[in-house]
Parts: sequence; structure tokens; C-alpha cells
Amino acid sequence: LLRLLRLLRLFELLSFFFWFEAFGSASAPQTELAWGCLSHVALLRPYENESIMSLADSDCIRVGVRLRPPVRRSVPKCWAKAADVLLRGENTLKSFSFDFACGTGTSQEQLFQSCGLPELLEAALDGFSVSVLAYGPTGAGKTYTMSGMEAASGAAAASLDPQEEGLLPRGVRYLMERLGEQNRCVFRCSYLEVFNDQVFDLLTVTKKALPVRESQGKGFFVPELLEIECYSLQDVLAVAREGAHNRRKAAHELNKDSSRSHSIFSVTIEHERNGTKVGGKACFVDLAGSERIKESKSADVETVCGINRSLFALGKVISALGDRALIEAAIAAGEGSREDFVNASWIPYRDSTLTMLLKDALGGSAKALMIACVDPSNPNVHEVESTLGYALRVRDITNAPVRRTVSAADELDGAREMNQQLQRDLDRCVAEREALRHRVAELERQVAQLQSDVHEDSRHNRNQEEGRDGDDRDSQDVGNNTEAEHEGPEHDDHDDDDDEDDDTWTEDSEMLQLQEELRAKSEKIIELDRIVQE
Repeated sequence: LLRLLRLLRLFELLSFFFWFEAFGSASAPQTELAWGCLSHVALLRPYENESIMSLADSDCIRVGVRLRPPVRRSVPKCWAKAADVLLRGENTLKSFSFDFACGTGTSQEQLFQSCGLPELLEAALDGFSVSVLAYGPTGAGKTYTMSGMEAASGAAAASLDPQEEGLLPRGVRYLMERLGEQNRCVFRCSYLEVFNDQVFDLLTVTKKALPVRESQGKGFFVPELLEIECYSLQDVLAVAREGAHNRRKAAHELNKDSSRSHSIFSVTIEHERNGTKVGGKACFVDLAGSERIKESKSADVETVCGINRSLFALGKVISALGDRALIEAAIAAGEGSREDFVNASWIPYRDSTLTMLLKDALGGSAKALMIACVDPSNPNVHEVESTLGYALRVRDITNAPVRRTVSAADELDGAREMNQQLQRDLDRCVAEREALRHRVAELERQVAQLQSDVHEDSRHNRNQEEGRDGDDRDSQDVGNNTEAEHEGPEHDDHDDDDDEDDDTWTEDSEMLQLQEELRAKSEKIIELDRIVQE
């Protein structure tokens, strides 16, 4: 019976394929008609995905696809309807099933509701960790999906249309509205980027790489990452806007404002719920897009290679987690052995900084949502197919969400950690201040030396001028009768005067240079004094 059903579906697939070939350049109504025909036979539910649908929804990573509006004048290669995506290659027609699929006409509000983010944010308010990831090739609309038009195009905050807000600002607004005016509610925000396998804080002016540590209770974390307490929606949005502005971007052939790093915006919420103090966390992850240098013609080859390496490590982690989930399902069905599970139990999280920071979202203790962004007009069908394939593998991954409550010991540990962070900041400021003081002392010594040199040069020039005045008075006492006899020597005296004028001009020029340098040093001292006082 199973073979008969498979043959029936194969027959329906071939029938639709030939129909699609007849209307290859189909218009929108024809495409809708095609989807209507497919909906009656449930063709777009491949057998390899049926085992996934039986897993517990609360433990599975929710995965969906979003198609951006086409940017190229070409026939779209894929379409979305309900929870299905149809991809048309050169001679093939493939189907993919997800938890949801949003077409090119989906608005930001529709995406927010259909992807299930409100339910995940409710879990964050209940004390769980929540992660939202945007994945896909470059130019597929990840940053627009996550942050909105402002971060994607650099628009001013005042000109941002509320309808264009992405999942991050909408999610933060949802959390604020749900908590309302609740007392003793703390929001702490942080924003980091992973650039060339190094972590940088997007909320500080110092571009220093931060270390990544691991502990039994926290997992992988960044101890020196700045966390800012926010008390209103505008505070949180201002933090998000500042981090997005500091994020590394560059232009290439496929995207004029392409992100050159992976970014993670985290919001930690501590409040009382049903008489218990809970601490939830929501992370919004905007992954940099994979790209091929041959197509993007990017000038920064090292950065592109770093992005592709981190995404390759992420793909290895996803594949390993998917294999482990399938082996666990096989063992539960009595079709596998524990030896297979042991061989597949090792996950290469440490291969990349990105995978270490995403451990909670992928196979960890967080509830996760992943949105695969695709450009339907992308001529590289293999790249689109690879993106959809990775998204399917993510659906194999199961997490073990853990609810976190905040006890008095946790509050004490948090206060101690904050005290240590403040002490590190204070030590760094003191060290910078001492370095500036030494520099100011050095500059003051240089200025004193310059002033002494200028004074000595001025005294020397004065003496020379007085000597020339005395010579001029002596020459006036000479009689006019000897004018012809002294014609030759007078000519020599004029030559000597010219040489003295040249020497004077050179000395004056050097003095002007010294005075200009003195003025520049004085201005620098004033600027350093202002910095030291701050």
C-alpha cells in the first residue's frame, strides 16, 4: 500500500511537471491555479519530512522561509504557499515543507504573526531563553527581516515607517506592552558582532576583540560584553539603533549595503510572574550572507572567506545535530544501536566562535525560530536549494528548553559579576588616564624646549639686527669723494648684505615653522587636557 501511494504521488508530480512546462512563464493567476491543483493531492509533503512532523512542537526548532520581492528581471525560480515552497531548476521541480512559508507580498506584520514569534516571546516572559535566527545568502533580505528598513538601508530614525519595522523592534515592543507598568522589571540589552571569528562589542567605542568563556551554568558567554539597563521602549530601540549603526558593512555587486559580520542582539528580562521571579532572554541573530567572490566581486577577500568559514562550521553543527536526532528517533523505534548514538553525540561547536555562541539555540536549552531568506529571482538555483536544504536539516534538531528562575543567590552572583565588570571598566579608565598624563608631560616638555629654542632664535636675530644697524651708521661717515675708489668693495659689501639677508630669511622661516609646531602642540595639549578631565 505504501508503494502504491508513492507511485500515485509520483504520477501526480509528473503530471504537474508537464503542466508547468506548458506554462513555464506562468503569470500570477496561473501560478495560483497550479497551487490550487497541488493542494488537493498534498503533493508538497515529501516522505523524508513526515517523521519530523511527529516530533514534539515544543522541543523542535520552528523553521520557515521568506521570499523577498525579486530584484532581477527574470522568471522567479521558487514560490511559496501556506507552509510549502516549490523550487524549479533547469529540468527538475522540487518541493520543500516547513512550518510556515511567506511569499513576496508578505508584510512585516504578517511575518511577525505567522512565524510564531509572539508565542516564543511569551515563553521568554515565562523564564525561557528564546533565539530568532535569519539565515540565507547575501542580498536575500535577512537584515530587513530582522531589523527593518532602517538597518537595511541606513534610513534616519525619524523617517522610518512603523510598517517597515522588523522582528527585533516588533518583538521588543511586544515584550514592553505585555509587561506594561509592572514594577521591578529589568531589561538589560547587549549587542555584539562576530567578525573574522572574533567578538566585538557594538555598544562601545573601543574596537577590541573580546574573549569567549564557558561555564557550566551559562555555557558559552562573553564576560566583558557591555549590558545596558533599559527602562523604556525608546531606550531599547536606541541601543539597537546604535549597534546597527556600528556594525560593519560594505558594498559589492550583489548588495550595496551588505553586512560583513554576524550580529546578536540580546534582551534579558527579569520580573515577577505568578509570584516567582523569572529571568528570560530573547536573542535576535542576523547572520551574514554566504557569497561567492566570483559573483559578488567583493574587494575584501579575507572577510568573505571568514564569513563562509563560519557558515560552513554552522552547517557542520546543523548536520551533526540532525544526524543525532535521526539516530535518536531510530533508537526509539528499535532500529538503531547505542553505538551509533555515541558516534554521533559529538557536536563540533568549538570549530567557530559563531557556533559556540549559538549553542543554546541549536541543540541547547533555548526555544528557537529560524527564518531562511531566499531571493526567488536568484539565477543560482543551487544556492537557493542549498539554503532550503539547510533549513530542512534544522527542522531535525530538537532542543531541551529550561525555565530559569532567579533566586537570591542568583541576584547576589549577578551583583558580584556587575561589580567585577565595573571594576574592570574603572581599571581600564585609570590606565588610560595615566597613559594620557604621561603623554601630556612629554608634550609639555617638548613645548618648553620649543619655547626655549624660539626665545634663543629671537635673541640671536635681535643681536644680528643691532650689528647691521651699527655697520650702516659707520658707512654713512665715509666721504662721497672716495665713491669711485670704493666701487669694487662696495659691490662686495652688497653681496655680503645679500648673503646676510638670505641667512635672515632662512632663520625667520625656521622660526615660523617652530612657532607653527608650537601652536599645534599647544592645541594638542588643550585637547588632551580636556580628555584627561573627562
